[in-house]
Amino acid sequence: MMIDLGKYEYTVLISWGACLFLLLVLVAVTLWQGRRVKAALARQEARMHDIRRQNTPMQDSREESHNG
Repeated sequence: MMIDLGKYEYTVLISWGACLFLLLVLVAVTLWQGRRVKAALARQEARMHDIRRQNTPMQDSREESHNG
């Protein structure tokens, strides 16, 4: 099933192996960074949600004083 590469067989196989290894590393790093960014985004969204929730009563009381 293997093509006869002659004296270049070792070089070609090492090159293929290195390419596959680097591709797997690239995919793994991309997935790892994606998880990190997703977690950071979730933390930031939760922080912004908490800030908005804390500021809501003050805004309501200001609106009531202007309307009343």
